[in-house]
Amino acid sequence: MRGGLRIYYLIDLSLVDYKLVKFLPSIIAASAVFLARVIITTSKMNPWCPALQEYTGYKAVDWRECVLIIHDLFLGRRGGSLVAVRDKYKQTKVFHEDIVITNLIV
Repeated sequence: MRGGLRIYYLIDLSLVDYKLVKFLPSIIAASAVFLARVIITTSKMNPWCPALQEYTGYKAVDWRECVLIIHDLFLGRRGGSLVAVRDKYKQTKVFHEDIVITNLIV
């Protein structure tokens, strides 16, 4: 799975941010899957397809706030003290590429 490691990374980032405590674990997982799909998708494909909506029972609007918080963590706008999590994943080949998300539309 191409985005699997990114999903783990995003979830690890979310575990140490207090603002995400209010979300159900399933919302955090769905947000991480959505954001990972946004990161790896270069086309205009919808990152939250009807099949994912059916499997999870969530629509993209259900966890918009959670995605935005995780996105900020990913970009380093929040969680400056997450050095251990970032270092853990820096050592993998997948994260040696530069990832920049300029347009995140939830």
